[in-house]
Amino acid sequence: MKRRTFCYALLALAAHRIPARAAAPLPSPHTLLMEASGLAAQFGRYANVVAVQLETQLEAMGMDKPRTSQIIAAFRKRFQERVFLPALHAQLKSNLNESDVYAALRWLTAPDGQAITAAEITSLDDGVRQRFPAFQKQLAAIPMTRVAQVRALQDQLGSVNTELAFQTKLVGALDHAALLLHEPTAKTTPEELEQEARARLDGAREEIVRHNLDFALFRYRDIPDDSLKGYEDFLRTAPGGRYQSAVDASIQEVLAVSYTRFHADLRGILTTPKRPVARKKPRTEGHSHHNHDAPHEGDGE
Repeated sequence: MKRRTFCYALLALAAHRIPARAAAPLPSPHTLLMEASGLAAQFGRYANVVAVQLETQLEAMGMDKPRTSQIIAAFRKRFQERVFLPALHAQLKSNLNESDVYAALRWLTAPDGQAITAAEITSLDDGVRQRFPAFQKQLAAIPMTRVAQVRALQDQLGSVNTELAFQTKLVGALDHAALLLHEPTAKTTPEELEQEARARLDGAREEIVRHNLDFALFRYRDIPDDSLKGYEDFLRTAPGGRYQSAVDASIQEVLAVSYTRFHADLRGILTTPKRPVARKKPRTEGHSHHNHDAPHEGDGE
């Protein structure tokens, strides 16, 4: 009897329609674009890559270890992946319409687009970058037609201006740290420091252009000329041009907000007086705070 009741219960449960779980929402076109273009992978590493440079420069200027650690922690907080990437996604969504997103995705998800994106991401790996000096020794043997093609692509991407913008932000922050280290009450603004940094970098523009081209030759060393030409041609189309402009604008907007907050962190860290290390009073064995053997007022001898 119990067995029959159990079977009826199973049949009743099977007959009852349990609603299926709602399917996970599909990624937005802009999310797909960030993945396909390598933006998510490249800027997901930004905090780690730049923090190493930042720490080296802080130590070189004589920053003490405790405050260096505080500054690096603040930098990682402002540029951590879970903060930086959503902000970049929001700006990209604001700056680029879906029609142009789909045009970019058609190119980026094609075999040539995937190969170029993979090369750009891989070039950020430390192990790969360590091979760059050896590659530089072979630059003279690279055909001029190849150099011209890579230069044309770099020009279309605006790579030099992007590099200058990145370096201006970083150098401005380092200058701010150096200033506050020696003059905690200094009133120079981050904007003024960045203007000075940009002027110095513009003075070294020729060297930056050369290094940028050399590294691009290294980055795309396994990509055929025809593929690079296809990328350049896409960027010259109206949707391709809008795509590149939107990416550049979105990156600059997010960097500006993040570095503004980091400058505030620097001021907070470097204008707060360092706490002196508390020293424990030496203990004297056999004695307490009160000398119970001492005669009190009114006691006789």
